[in-house]
Amino acid sequence: MKPIDAAIFLLKMGNSAGVAQQYDLPTYMQEALKQKDGERKKRKEMQKLREQIDDHDEDGEIYQYYQNNHPDWYNNWRQGGGE
Repeated sequence: MKPIDAAIFLLKMGNSAGVAQQYDLPTYMQEALKQKDGERKKRKEMQKLREQIDDHDEDGEIYQYYQNNHPDWYNNWRQGGGE
């Protein structure tokens, strides 16, 4: 019997599903890792966006303070004065 014939015979036996599944396990594992990586990347992107919004809000408070408490200087600065 040739090696290819032996392999085909083995796959045709009742235990062939187990052999095929074990053969595909690395492929299944890689796909699962890709999916988890995609989920992780999405969570990181959403967290980064939330942090950018928080930073923007904090910066806005500072600008608002100077605009309210030092309006002449702030307006001059916004128009390019003092450079």
